[in-house]
Amino acid sequence: MAAIPEAFPRLSAPRLYLLREALLILLWAYVILIGGGVNGLVTFRVQLLSTLLMLALGGLWLGGLLLRRQAVPRAGLEWAALVFLGAQLVTVLLSQDVRRSLPLPAQAVAYIIIFYGAYTLTRSGWPAELTEKTLLIVGSIVIGLAGTELAQRYLSWLALTAGQTVAPDFQYRLYSVFGDANLLSSFLNILTPPALARALVTPRRATRILLLLWLIAALGVQAFTLSRGGQVGLAVALGVLATLWIAVVSEDARARAVTAWGWLRARPALLFVLAAIAAAMFAFAVYRVFTFEGSATQGPATQARSLFWGAAWQAFTSSPIWGTGPGTFPTAYMRYSSSPPDRIYLHAHSVAFTTAAESGLIGLGAVIFVVVAIAVALWKARHKPGFAARARWAAVAASWAGFLAHSQVDDHTRYLAVALPLAILLGCTLAEESEARPTSFHPLWLLLPGLAAALFTGYSLRAYALSEQAVEAGDDWARAAQLFDQAANADPALAFYWQQAGYAYGRLAAEGDTAALEAGIARLERARDLEPAYAVTHANLAALYWQAGRRADALAAMQQATQLAPLAATYHLNLGLYAEALSQPETARAAYRRFLSLRAASAGLSFWSETPVRREALATATLPESPPLERVRALVAAGQLNEAEQELLAAWRDNTQLPWVYTGLAELARARGDWALAERQIENALWVQNVQIEQQVDALLTAGEIAHAQGRTAEALIRYENVWWAVSEYGSLGWGSAGWTPHAYFAYQRRALPVDELPQLARADLSPEMARRLLPLGELRLANGQPEKAADLYRALLRIEPALDEARVRLAELGLSP
Repeated sequence: MAAIPEAFPRLSAPRLYLLREALLILLWAYVILIGGGVNGLVTFRVQLLSTLLMLALGGLWLGGLLLRRQAVPRAGLEWAALVFLGAQLVTVLLSQDVRRSLPLPAQAVAYIIIFYGAYTLTRSGWPAELTEKTLLIVGSIVIGLAGTELAQRYLSWLALTAGQTVAPDFQYRLYSVFGDANLLSSFLNILTPPALARALVTPRRATRILLLLWLIAALGVQAFTLSRGGQVGLAVALGVLATLWIAVVSEDARARAVTAWGWLRARPALLFVLAAIAAAMFAFAVYRVFTFEGSATQGPATQARSLFWGAAWQAFTSSPIWGTGPGTFPTAYMRYSSSPPDRIYLHAHSVAFTTAAESGLIGLGAVIFVVVAIAVALWKARHKPGFAARARWAAVAASWAGFLAHSQVDDHTRYLAVALPLAILLGCTLAEESEARPTSFHPLWLLLPGLAAALFTGYSLRAYALSEQAVEAGDDWARAAQLFDQAANADPALAFYWQQAGYAYGRLAAEGDTAALEAGIARLERARDLEPAYAVTHANLAALYWQAGRRADALAAMQQATQLAPLAATYHLNLGLYAEALSQPETARAAYRRFLSLRAASAGLSFWSETPVRREALATATLPESPPLERVRALVAAGQLNEAEQELLAAWRDNTQLPWVYTGLAELARARGDWALAERQIENALWVQNVQIEQQVDALLTAGEIAHAQGRTAEALIRYENVWWAVSEYGSLGWGSAGWTPHAYFAYQRRALPVDELPQLARADLSPEMARRLLPLGELRLANGQPEKAADLYRALLRIEPALDEARVRLAELGLSP
């Protein structure tokens, strides 16, 4: 890379600058817009492209150095890099899952090479100002995309709520571009200090205006990330920038600050009042951060991190010296929480807690050493030859300070959109020292670790390519099973491929393939041995054991699943079925009661009256209080419309972002014959951003009922089909989870099959009332010329509720048997 300027000897300086600018914009655009977020973390094609891009650029740079027999200039962070990599390697070797830990040192090597690449390029004549400028240009694209999404959402809210007195307030959390609101916030925090510093030093008025507009837009987007940690990080970044500006960057500002301080010291009463105001503002800010409830996608601030940090602490205390291994926090989380139904996470939402859990005191010591080394290197580099260079230095220091502050409650070190701007800006500003460092080191110190990381990445991606083909095979389970087998054999230490192969063979077994049944059991047993904390593997294995007639093994595996995931209702139901069939009534009753405590809506199914054990379990179960929407529906059914309205309005005044409130108001309006209001209210329910999928499914079904009642059959059919898909094709995370597989994403950084639980597992998630409400879908399918699909629906509903006579009648009318 250092040879790039020499490759264009005839280019004038302006043209060379423009060439570099175009190249950097393209690189930043890829790093941030494509490879920087959740998509870049898990998508095969993006992982492959990132690897090839890194090989090409790193090979060009390091190979050029070797050919010209040039050394890599020292940046003053060599010992920090060695200590960090050494700690990573030690904790990887002692990891509970070495294979899953290996990507972390490989990524660390890539970050170090990129840092030294930026450092060397800046030393060789690439302007640090240009690197910063192009990053801000691409950052403006991120802001523009997020702002466009926000504007569209706001306009839809205005159109939706116009003329309504009972409607949701405008509340929206931006996940734009990166797929994660906190990640978006962290990215903006890194760019805000450079943008502000650049605005303060630029002599051009037009540039200053553009940068100020950039900052205003960035702050607006930042506000709608609703990231409490991001707000703290931004405050720290701006505070550090202001401090360094006065202390180091600007003599003018320093002189004014000294004058102002002298003036205030001469007026102690005013100084006391200002200090009291500042303290009150700080206390209020802390209070707001810790009491802010956030959006419907966030928990209260005082509780939002307790589960993650509790899991990390448990992992740390189990292995305080070297931790459980880099990249293994998802397993620690599964051991601490009930996953499923809780999803797992990539990290502990804190760099400190994640490091403590995964690398113990060794990792924590290395991270502290690196942070101190960066701080020392930055402080030594403060003497810059010009005002603009000192401003860039202060901005980079502020960005790092804000990132470190935010990192106490989040961890975005695995994402390129955050890690690479931090590394590259640091390399650029350290390279702008007034005097060049006389020392250097041989490129092999970077090339050899880089080659090792590249070889491992190639090995990993080879298996992932096979897995990706298997995922894209769709319902061709034989092909998917074969490809997953190849992936598992190509990368045998990664449990993920064995899990997926076992599932594919299990689907074949569900169709009566006995050879696939034994193959599925073998694959899932291997997956269980490699990742024993994943409850879904135990549950799927139990289902296949039961199908194979291995009753005792099935019971033991399902008991293990319920212990690992005590809140997963389906596993308790299947445990009850197995125990009842094996004449263990006490175990069966306990399992059934636990299921009913988690899925009380299923208590009305005729399933519970079929055997004495089930009848007794139902009679002795402690059922939770009915959901508020069910109470409202009971009032509406009883004709107590005013009482229902009062309950709904009270809930709305307490929280305007509850979908069930608007669903209830829509049903109330329908009961009063006000179809226009019913439609408006159900659209309110569908508009609200919420993670309670069951509430969204309920709202969608009500929307279908309203459309059907008004004769809009095409719209009704779409709504009903979406609901049926959500409640019939779903994985361990419940209704509507098909295609959403966070275990694969965050434990293995892989795409997976859309559903993770085998159909051999019995389910009883639909209430009798929900089953009856889905009957009109059969009529809509018939009207659409789909009698076979209508019959499939009726049979499926009868499997859920055999007492659903309406479905039996519909099948008889079609001349079919149940």
